Amino acid sequence: MTAPSSAPGRAKNSANRDLSLSADAEARARRLHAEATIIDGTALAYTLEEPYTTGLLEAGVSAAMVTVFVGIERAKGDHTTLALRNIDRALEIAARPGSNLRIVERVSDIARARAAGKFGVILSFQNASPIGDDLRRVQKFHDLGVRCIQLTYNFRNLIADGCIERHPGGLSEFGEEALHALQEAGIVADLSHVGDPSVEDALAVARKPLAFTHCNARALCDNPRNKTDAHIRKLASHGGIIGLNAFPAFVRDDGKRPFLADLLDHADHLMKVAGSGAVGMGLDFIEAWGEEEKKNLRSHAHAFGTAYDFPIGLERVKALPNLTLGLVARGYSDLEIRGILGENYLSLFRRTWKSEISGTNASA
Repeated sequence: MTAPSSAPGRAKNSANRDLSLSADAEARARRLHAEATIIDGTALAYTLEEPYTTGLLEAGVSAAMVTVFVGIERAKGDHTTLALRNIDRALEIAARPGSNLRIVERVSDIARARAAGKFGVILSFQNASPIGDDLRRVQKFHDLGVRCIQLTYNFRNLIADGCIERHPGGLSEFGEEALHALQEAGIVADLSHVGDPSVEDALAVARKPLAFTHCNARALCDNPRNKTDAHIRKLASHGGIIGLNAFPAFVRDDGKRPFLADLLDHADHLMKVAGSGAVGMGLDFIEAWGEEEKKNLRSHAHAFGTAYDFPIGLERVKALPNLTLGLVARGYSDLEIRGILGENYLSLFRRTWKSEISGTNASA
């Protein structure tokens, strides 16, 4: 990273300190944002509907890993059935006449979606529980278009332990088999909500790069959802990606609403620890969530806090160009900014998605 002329400290009182740019620098930021392939490592299923899809496109987002299964559903049926139902719904929405969605199965689909003015949807699970105890389902989910699966969501399943389990353990024997099956099928294995011992095991046994699609640095914000420097460093050394997360409790740990500057501090730290090729975005916006959805967050306030106002300067997706302005103000190069905005994820997909590795998508 190119060092700024004066290294910034953490901004506690000023929302605009990091956005003070000359006219030329601001023009450069606007150009970069307009030209970049922008990929959000975590978007929720509501983004498949209007006005949220158009909002993402207007903010410059080319594609996102859209969560079509989380796994906190109770008394609604088994997780495999629920996941299949949600995949069907996403495919049906994308197939509607006049839809501005395109399902992404190959890297080249992202460029095609962008050229057509459509939002690229990378189908993702935030829990591997739909696999159940049958690893044959991994390939079936891939065949349906799923390209990213998180090992577990906060709690324990057959594969791994989540980050808010009171006494988390490592991967199960089945969990190691499942991780290998995901990677063999060409599905990115995500460790964002996974507990430290299971993260450690996954990093030790993985055969392809892994991802923390939406996490920050625990060194700056002491939250179980964030990752240690040791884990970030190990992830990056094996070609993985960590995505900056704008969710307030993962940006600051003092209960105060963060500023964009605080998120930029995480970017600075991650770039220092992981390197410029290992940092992306997984902003985790919850714009369409009401009180019912937030009830689950409040039940685990030690991890998710009790207030969900996103950083001042990045309050919602329409403010996304401010992140690019901030990265310019922090002194990042064009190459580094394009990497954070999306190109580092493109590189990860090329290293992990089966169609890319097998050479069947040479044009991407």
